Amino acid sequence: MSASEPSMSVLVVDDSVDNAEMLAELISALGHHVRVAHLAASALALLDQAPADLIFLDLGLPDVDGLSVARTVRARFGSAVRIIALTGWSGSAEREQATEAGCDLFIVKPIKLDHLRKLLTERSDTEGSSS
Repeated sequence: MSASEPSMSVLVVDDSVDNAEMLAELISALGHHVRVAHLAASALALLDQAPADLIFLDLGLPDVDGLSVARTVRARFGSAVRIIALTGWSGSAEREQATEAGCDLFIVKPIKLDHLRKLLTERSDTEGSSS
C-alpha cells in the first residue's frame, strides 16, 4: 500500500482466536487499521465506539450467529459498512442466507492473500465514490 492510498478501518469477527489474529496481522501488514472481536456482542460494541469500513464476519459465532450480526450492522450503519462473510460454511443455503442478512460477499475459509489484498484495494479505490 502506498502512502497515497487511504487506510481502512477493518473489523475481524471470528471466535477462533488463531484465525482472527492471523487475518488481523495480514490486514495490518497491508497498511490498514484492524480491530478484532471474538463474540458478536464485542463486535457490536466496537462498532458503536468507532464504525468500520469493512467487516470480515464469521457466521458461526457462539453467542449470536453472524447472520444476526450482519442484520444489526445493516440496520445501524446501512451500506456504509461492507460486510464479508468469511466462514467455514459452504452450502448454497448459507450463501443465500448471508446475502439476505446483508452480507456483500461470501467467502469460504481460508482466504488467500491475493484475494484479501484485492478486497482491501477495491474498497480503498471506491472510498468516497457514489457507487
